[in-house]
Amino acid sequence: MKIPESICVFRLSSLGDIVLTTVLLRRLRRQYPQAYIVMVVAEQYYEAVRFNIHCSAIVTVHTKNGLKGLLEARRKILAFTQGKKFDVVIDLHKNIRTALLKFSLGKTYYSIDKFRKQKLELVHRKIGKGQEIIHIVERYFKAVDDLHLTPDNEGAEIWTLTDFEHKEYRAFREKTTDIRIAVAPGARHFTKRYPTHKYVEALNALHQLFPKAYFELYGGNEEKELCHDIETALPFVVENYAGKLSLLESVEQLNHCSLMMSNDSGLMHIAAARGIPVVAIFGSTVQEFGFVPYAVPYRIVETDADCRPCSHIGRESCPLGHFTCMNAITTEQLLDAVQQLVPLQSSQ
Repeated sequence: MKIPESICVFRLSSLGDIVLTTVLLRRLRRQYPQAYIVMVVAEQYYEAVRFNIHCSAIVTVHTKNGLKGLLEARRKILAFTQGKKFDVVIDLHKNIRTALLKFSLGKTYYSIDKFRKQKLELVHRKIGKGQEIIHIVERYFKAVDDLHLTPDNEGAEIWTLTDFEHKEYRAFREKTTDIRIAVAPGARHFTKRYPTHKYVEALNALHQLFPKAYFELYGGNEEKELCHDIETALPFVVENYAGKLSLLESVEQLNHCSLMMSNDSGLMHIAAARGIPVVAIFGSTVQEFGFVPYAVPYRIVETDADCRPCSHIGRESCPLGHFTCMNAITTEQLLDAVQQLVPLQSSQ
C-alpha cells in the first residue's frame, strides 16, 4: 500500500473509548506526518478531541437525528476530500452507524475485532476470568496490523486549549507538597457505581489518614445530585466541581491532583490521560474486558464474586438483587490501594 495521504478514523462513543483512541491517532500522525487525518465522533464527545493536534479535522455526528444525522455527517466527511475516497478508513467502533457512514468512503478499510464471542463467554459462562488482559489500546492497534504501527507507551491524551496553544501536551502534576485527591463517583450505569454511603465512609477514612489532603469531587450534570449528597454528608470541606466545569475545565483542574479515585468510567481514563495515578473501583465489569487505566500507575479494587461480570458495559440494576460486587468492597481495600499510590509519609 502506498503512503496514505488521507485517513478517516471512526469512534463515535463513549468518552473513555474515544480518549483511548488518541494513542493510535498520535502514532498515525508520527508515521504519516503529511496525511490529512479526520476523526469522527458523536457530537456530545467533541470536547475529548477538540484540541488534539494529531487530527487535521473533526466531524461530529448528531446520533439522535437518526439517518438524517448520519447523512449530514457523511457529507461533511466527504467534503474534506472533495468527494474522493480516503486512502485509509479505520473503524474502531464497528456498529450499524459506522457501517453506513463509511460505505464506499475509502480505498482500504480496517475494523476492530470486538471480541463479541469472548465477551459473551465471559459474561454468561465466566470463561476467561483471570486470563491475560488485552487492553483496548492494543486491540485498536491490532485492527491496523498492516500499517505496522505499535503503541509508544506515552499514554492517552486529552488536549486542552493551553496544550494546543503551546503545541505541547502538558499533562503533569504541578510540583507541590499538597495532596489533592480527586473523586469521580459517577458512571453511566448503576452497577458500575460504588454506593454513595460507601464513598462517604471511604472519604472519611481517607481524611483521617491524610488530614492535610484536599478532596475534590468531579462529574457532569448527571452527577450533581450524587456529588451534592456526598459533599453534605462529609464533616469536612470538599471542593465540589460536579456540573460546574466543562469537560476541558475539569481536565485543567485535574492537573493539580495527586490521585483519582473513581468507578470504571470515562473520568478514570481522562485522569490516566493526564498522568494521574488511579484507584478504580470495578463492580459488574472486570479488568479482562481491557478497559483498565492506560500507561499510569493504578490499582483496581474489586471482589471475587462468582456472578461477575454480569455485563460488559454495566446494568441499571443488579440482576440478582444483592449487588455484592460493590457492597462487598471495603473501605480498608480502598485505603490500602490509595496508600500504595500515595505514600503515607507524604501527608506528614
